[in-house]
Amino acid sequence: YEQALRVGAPVIGVFDSAGAVVADGAPALTAYGRVMKCVSSASGIIPQIGLVSGVCTGMAAVIASMLDVTVTVKSVSEIAFHSGSAKGEDKTPYAETCGLCAINAEDEASAVASVRALITLLPRNNRDVSDVEPTDDPARLVPADELTGLALVKALADNGQVIDLYEAFAPELTTALCAIGGRTCGVIATDASVEDGKLTPKGARKAARLVSFCDAFSIPVVTLVDAEGVDNSAPREPAPVFGKLAKAYATATTAKISVVV
Repeated sequence: YEQALRVGAPVIGVFDSAGAVVADGAPALTAYGRVMKCVSSASGIIPQIGLVSGVCTGMAAVIASMLDVTVTVKSVSEIAFHSGSAKGEDKTPYAETCGLCAINAEDEASAVASVRALITLLPRNNRDVSDVEPTDDPARLVPADELTGLALVKALADNGQVIDLYEAFAPELTTALCAIGGRTCGVIATDASVEDGKLTPKGARKAARLVSFCDAFSIPVVTLVDAEGVDNSAPREPAPVFGKLAKAYATATTAKISVVV
């Protein structure tokens, strides 16, 4: 981590461990604390991606949740503070639905491919420019009629190539990374086909997370809006969550473009 920060290189963490050796006691906790301090110090400076290729429990689960993007493998990955708390054939649904897992791949090869795609698309650090070689015509017409959510993002992206993040968490709102005209962008799109695209507290959390991440690395944010408004059916007052979303947009100094579609 110290060397990565020194040279401005991304960090990839591969997790497959049931935790610390219990007999190590306090020194083990001290070591975890040092790693957490490194993760925290690197936040917003270099991209940090976690690949959970097996069991990830205890303090390792806490560290995985601190990274920018966490990739899991269906039926293989297990993220839990207490070992064995995830039951069933597929151990990853909870990590998806609680918003911890950004990408849940079908197999380990697909998970590794997702990590490679992220590293290719993201800047190396917060001073780097996230440009890629343009492979599509930025002036082409986009047939956006009847398209919404992820389909609309794919129509906008270069060659339809999109990294969809947190797909199972707040599906009424799409958050994705893609290249537009050769420039890496974060795209947020409400999906009118799911609950009329209404903004929910979970959706607000999901969008705020992407805006803050993109702002840290000067990645432009494009927001595609097609929604009936705010979901008022939440059991608790959602104003604090929506306030955090408003703050994320208001404080972000990266380029921001909103399109009412």
